[in-house]
Amino acid sequence: AKQKAAQDAARQKSAADAKAAAAKKASDDAAAKKRADDLAKKQAEARAVIAKKKADALAAAKAEVRKKKEAEVAKAKAAAGAKAKADSEARAKASAAAAEKKKAADEAAARKTASVKAAAELAAKKKAEAAELAAKKKAEAIAEAKKKAAAAAEAKKVEAAAAKKKALEAAKLKAEKLAAEKKRLADEAAAKKAALELERKKAEAAAAKNKAEKLAA
Repeated sequence: AKQKAAQDAARQKSAADAKAAAAKKASDDAAAKKRADDLAKKQAEARAVIAKKKADALAAAKAEVRKKKEAEVAKAKAAAGAKAKADSEARAKASAAAAEKKKAADEAAARKTASVKAAAELAAKKKAEAAELAAKKKAEAIAEAKKKAAAAAEAKKVEAAAAKKKALEAAKLKAEKLAAEKKRLADEAAAKKAALELERKKAEAAAAKNKAEKLAA
C-alpha cells in the first residue's frame, strides 16, 4: 500500500511538473510571438519612413527642376525683349542718319544756284550714298543682332546642360543615400530577427532540458 501510494504521488508530481512545463512553454511562446509582432511592427514603420523620405526627396527634385525651367523661360523672354529693343533702336538710328544725310543733301542742293543740273546730280549722288550707307548700317545691325542671338542661344544651351548634370548628380546622390539607409535598416532588422531566433531556440532547449530532468526524476 505504501509503495502504491508512493507511485501515485510520483505520478501526480510528474503530471504536475509536465503541466507546469507546458504552461511555461506556452508563456514563452506567447512572449516570443509578442517580440516577433513588435519587430514586424517596427520594420513596417521603418519601411513607411523610408517611403516617405523617398517621396519627399522626389517631390523636392521635381520642384527644383520646375523652378529652374521657369527661370530659364523668364531669362529667354528677357533676352528676346532686349534683342527686340536693340533692333528697334538700331533701325531708328539708321533711319535718323539717313534722314539727316538726306536733309544735308537737300540743303546743299538748294544752296547750289550756279547750276540746276549740277545741284540735281549732286543731290542724287548724296541720296544714293545715304541710302547705301543706311543699307550697310542696317545689314551690320542685323548681323550683330544675329550674332548676339546665337551667343545667347549657346549660353542657354550650356546652362541647360549644366543644370541637367547637376540635377542628375543630386538625384544620384539622394538615391545612394536612400539605398544606404535601406540597407542599414535591413541589417538591423536581420540582426534583431537572428537574436530573437537565438532566444527562442535557447528557451526551447531550456524547456526541453527541464522537461527531461523532470521526467528523469
